[in-house]
Parts: sequence; C-alpha cells; structure tokens
Amino acid sequence: MEVFSADEKPDLRPEQEVGFGCLQPSLQPYFPEWRRVYVLEEPAFQDGLHIFKVEMDDYRAEESVWRRLAVPAHSSLEELAVAILKAFKFDACDHLYEFRYRDQSGRGQVFNHPYTSEGPYSDEIEIGQLGLPDKGVIRFLFDFGDSWQFHLRLERREPPNSRVKRPKVIDSAGRPPQQYPDWD
Repeated sequence: MEVFSADEKPDLRPEQEVGFGCLQPSLQPYFPEWRRVYVLEEPAFQDGLHIFKVEMDDYRAEESVWRRLAVPAHSSLEELAVAILKAFKFDACDHLYEFRYRDQSGRGQVFNHPYTSEGPYSDEIEIGQLGLPDKGVIRFLFDFGDSWQFHLRLERREPPNSRVKRPKVIDSAGRPPQQYPDWD
C-alpha cells in the first residue's frame, strides 16, 4: 500500500482513476489531522482451484437447481460462462451476458460478453484476478431478452490441481428448465 504525505501528490497518469486523495488539498483546512492518503493496491492473483456453487436464480426453475464447478484460477470469465451454460444444458447462441460482483475492497465490478459495445470484457480477465473475497458472490445474467439469472458463490479455494485444466462440474442437483420450451 502506498502512503503519501500531505505535501506529496501521487503521479497520476490520465488512465488512472482519481481517488479520494484528490480532495485532500480542499479539505485539509477543515481536517488538519489528515496527513496521509492511502492508495489501495491491486489485489494479488488468487491461484488455485476455485469452487463455486452456481444456483439458477430464476422463476422458471420449479425446484432448487444448482451445479458445483471447480474452476482453475487461469480460466477466464468467458470460459466460466461457457461452463455454466453447458452445465445447465443451455445453448449460448451468441446471446449476450454480464457478470456483476463486488471485489475485496467493496467496489462494484461488471464484465460483459466480448460482443457487447462496452467493456471490460469477460475474455480479458481470469478468475484469479477478480479479487473476489472468500464466500464472494457473482451475479451472472445470460440472454438480455430472456434474462436467465444465476447466482455464483465462491465456496472455497483449493490448491492448484494440474489435472483440472478447464472449469468442470463436480456436483449437481435439480433439473433446469428448458431454455426454449415448446409452448405449443
């Protein structure tokens, strides 16, 4: 964690987010004890096998439907999306999606399908880079038209396993509803 005295200013490049410390010069007369600005460091890469319980959080599911996935830290969110859809027997069909969660510092994060017009994108970040806290929750919204919703909870992290190269289902319960039911 970097620490700056009241007289020092961090070298902020244009692409960096201006933090709370930019207010210090204006507020210093009112808070003379404010001497330092703490800048949060980027979270360290969380290696290992991430075990997620993925629950279908949708009114169309008639029963509790969930899958437990083992996800290597170097898997992208894009790979996780594909694994979730396969685990619930859904067809991606180029439908868009997004992942939403709060990182360890409490900041809201959103990662979108690579075909959307607005990043950051799910194929640009690995699971180990998320900065997801223990027992952290991710919301996965798939198909913006039908709005299929999934709730992912990080149950635990295990040591890396060289035999698990891609996300894989390790446990399951319930039968998911059909993605495209026959209404006839």
